[in-house]
Amino acid sequence: MQISELLAVKRLHLRFLAGAEHAHRDIRWAYTTDLLEPARYLRGGEFVLTGMMWRTRPEDSETFVSSVVGAGALAVGAGTALGEVPDDLVAACTAHDIPLVEIPRRPPSAWSPRRCCAPSPSAGSRRSRRPGTASAA
Repeated sequence: MQISELLAVKRLHLRFLAGAEHAHRDIRWAYTTDLLEPARYLRGGEFVLTGMMWRTRPEDSETFVSSVVGAGALAVGAGTALGEVPDDLVAACTAHDIPLVEIPRRPPSAWSPRRCCAPSPSAGSRRSRRPGTASAA
């Protein structure tokens, strides 16, 4: 799934705060973290979602973004449950050329980052079919 496809789901109310020019990037997986330096848990291609519990001072945004970019993540999603996304996080994402997506305080209850970012059956993945079922010809 591309970032643009995720943002096109109107009921999610997501919006770019930085890096909209990278909307074509393909999301491999969503990873949720509130660690200041989550790189060791990332493999690359992730949409990293955070509630920003790691942020205790403005300088922490640079540390966080450096960590996720260094691990090969392709976008950051920041929740607004604790308030607005801080300007220093927007600046760090802009400086590292990584998209930043604002996630509203109350996303729909049925929203699951993994469901949103999972490959769709129409993407040609045989693993998306249940065993023992025939594909439509």
